[in-house]
Amino acid sequence: PPWARPAAALRGRARATARGRPRARPRRATTAGSTPPPTELQLAQKVAATERAIRDYGRYYVTIQDDSSEDDLSYVKLVDYGKKVITNNIRGFLLMQIVKYLSHVHPRPRTVYLSRHGQSEYNAVQKIGGNPGLTNAGEAYAKWLGTVVPGEVWTRDGRKTGFSTSDDEHDDDETDDGRADACPGRPLFGRRFPCADPRTGETRSRAIAPARLWTSTLKRTIDTARHIPHPVLELRSGGVWHQMSPRVYRNLDEIFAGDCEGMTYEEIAATHTNEAKLRKRDKLGYRYPRGESYLDLIARLDPLMHELESYKEPLLIVSHQATLRILYSYLVGGARKDAPKVEIPLHTVIKITWDGWRNIHEERICMSDDTPNLQHDGQNVF
Repeated sequence: PPWARPAAALRGRARATARGRPRARPRRATTAGSTPPPTELQLAQKVAATERAIRDYGRYYVTIQDDSSEDDLSYVKLVDYGKKVITNNIRGFLLMQIVKYLSHVHPRPRTVYLSRHGQSEYNAVQKIGGNPGLTNAGEAYAKWLGTVVPGEVWTRDGRKTGFSTSDDEHDDDETDDGRADACPGRPLFGRRFPCADPRTGETRSRAIAPARLWTSTLKRTIDTARHIPHPVLELRSGGVWHQMSPRVYRNLDEIFAGDCEGMTYEEIAATHTNEAKLRKRDKLGYRYPRGESYLDLIARLDPLMHELESYKEPLLIVSHQATLRILYSYLVGGARKDAPKVEIPLHTVIKITWDGWRNIHEERICMSDDTPNLQHDGQNVF
């Protein structure tokens, strides 16, 4: 594609140039209402600018030769973003991790939905950790999520943000009027589903596309996702897709509070005075006694980020506040030091869409809920 980066990268003994190696510009997060999605003209201008940058690269860089004259260099070549990967003289943990990551990334638009579990019994009494079930309010959110997901996550209209997110091999098999483009005269089975619009409440049969679901291993996230339907869809390729068949990952579990599991932060401050002070001083690096820190959480989530980067289908992640803080910061390009301060409210779906390159759009879909002190779950005390 025109926005592709140079094929040669990670050169162990890179060839020096007069201008040095160009720096990648960081992704900037935008929220719904603050910055509108890019227009077609703006996207065309960005594509043209990227094409000019690629031509400039050609003036200062040369392609790795295939005649074995440069076998002493360390490099990796990516052809069509992972369809073909060529590595040479790659040794060591860090280089192998970079190769693995680059093998997963692709420039296609995609959408990720983040949701905390419904209100748990511990949230209601401001305790942390544990494996409690849902309160009545949490169960109501679980049912609401089960009705919202088909219309919001599975349909093309639900994922519209100004640029297409239907650029994968499974999507767009069927139009809204029921016609299957791949099989004229025969609609693909399972590709229509009664979907409710979360904004208007209207329910009607809609064409749907494959989507994915992740949860943690803890009861409150599994219970929150249990009302989401799982129809079987026929794919254009001839196979079938079990819609949102849940993948349960230990990596998505809440940060482990160790000796402080099942306590409120007031109890921690009273019984572990020094620990409370240390956590206030460095929330990112602080590790609970016999527990985990946010830095441990980052290491735990690293394999899942590789998996997430490889997906083309929309993905819903039902997890916990600390875990979602790290995921959110990663997706929008936030600073690591600010991740523990990110607000992830209960009974809210955070929709993050990006065009595979630099443009990020965020929207928050909230359930109408009058539960008293719902957001005062004791997890933002310090």
